[in-house]
Amino acid sequence: MQTRVKREKHPSIRVYGIGAVMVQPDKASITVGVITEGNSAAAVQAENAAKISAVIAAIIKNGVQRDQIQTSEYKMDILYDFAEGKQVFKGYRVTHLLRVSNLRTELAGTVIDAAAANGANFFSNVTFQVSQSSVHYQRALTLAVQDAQNKASSIAKSVHAKIILEPFEIIELTDNEPQPRVLGLQSAAVAATSIEPGQTQIAARVSALFRYSGSLQP
Repeated sequence: MQTRVKREKHPSIRVYGIGAVMVQPDKASITVGVITEGNSAAAVQAENAAKISAVIAAIIKNGVQRDQIQTSEYKMDILYDFAEGKQVFKGYRVTHLLRVSNLRTELAGTVIDAAAANGANFFSNVTFQVSQSSVHYQRALTLAVQDAQNKASSIAKSVHAKIILEPFEIIELTDNEPQPRVLGLQSAAVAATSIEPGQTQIAARVSALFRYSGSLQP
């Protein structure tokens, strides 16, 4: 989506402005899961179901609401080995993954430890978000417009033109919208897990036209 403000046409200079702010994320999401294997499909499913129920209960006990937990993947695979060029049945594998979303960042490590203590053996895709990203994006957008004004002023000065710093056209360029930051995580540590959100850059870009008068020749 583009935001455009336009007035009458005049001789003009087009410049691009960039603005960015650094923000500490306050929300996190993580994938946790249970993978079980065995020779009996029914037994593997039952073991997986019991463990995933214990994982969910432990996560909820640590301050997470049930509606923040959603199954992201459930599957059963048949496992085979190859011996002397032949496919040999090995067993079954059941995978049940949960996406735990909209956590306070300080709860992420607690959720990982609670899940691991209750049978979870898969952890991945920790992502961080900023809950009020639109507020910070507006700040970045203001900085982008100011950057465009500074560039237009510098260009006009270098070519002996008089610039009008109120732009008569502004286009918001939206290809740099804020994205969640991802932290890969393969397994839980034995010690208490510390998840550090760090900082996320929220950036904005604009294209702006400024009117000028005078010569464009140095």
